[in-house]
Amino acid sequence: MVIATILYAKNEYISLASIPKEASGLNFFYGTQGSFSSALLFFFYISVMPFLYSHNIISAKNNHFDNLMITRLGSQKRYRLKAIVMNIVYSGGIFLSYRILELVVSVMIINPINFTEETRSLFDQLPYVFSTNAILNLVFYLILSTIGAMVFASFILSIGLFLKNSVLYYAVGLIVSLFFSLVPALLMGLLNIRSFIGSLFMNSVSFDTLFTPGIRTIGSYAPKFNAWFPFIGSVFFFGLVTFILYKVWDQYYDE
Repeated sequence: MVIATILYAKNEYISLASIPKEASGLNFFYGTQGSFSSALLFFFYISVMPFLYSHNIISAKNNHFDNLMITRLGSQKRYRLKAIVMNIVYSGGIFLSYRILELVVSVMIINPINFTEETRSLFDQLPYVFSTNAILNLVFYLILSTIGAMVFASFILSIGLFLKNSVLYYAVGLIVSLFFSLVPALLMGLLNIRSFIGSLFMNSVSFDTLFTPGIRTIGSYAPKFNAWFPFIGSVFFFGLVTFILYKVWDQYYDE
């Protein structure tokens, strides 16, 4: 991640020594979210991050080691709840740590953040920001992107609960991730979707919206909806699907 950020900086400037004093470290950080360096990180997020903890849950389910854990906790529902919560906390913690590290590296190799200047520049980016206050916008971005990563990790886990092969879980998780990352953008172009509702729906079902809220908006003719709309729509869509899958799993695997 550090290397990808530095390479992106060398792409933007002739050399790291030639970075102008007025260059914004915070704007550079936001810029990396839609750059090639971010594409590499995004692939890491969808191919590695959701499995760092959840693979233990799926493996325990498939080799029936979870029966021992259920006995120890005294309740199957308690075990499931603990597994889901731990997966959310672990995934969110890892994701937020990477985001903060990326921000620190951006500020260190570019320039310290001047929040007064940053607040002025945010007016030029309306309405694709959460707040024109630079501090609030940064806090919102870090918190909301972390929430998106938690929803994503829960969504992938809810699919894995129905798989009886632990290795297959990695493949299906990656395929599903790539599907919801690439297909919405492709459909936007192929169907030439320009309407507010159509664009909002396509952005809501895109994983880009979960990981980079307010940064990437798919579709050349995407209407100027507020940054909150697609993110809330994305959390609602994937959260609802995840909840339904968990409920179906509960019915399928009764205590």
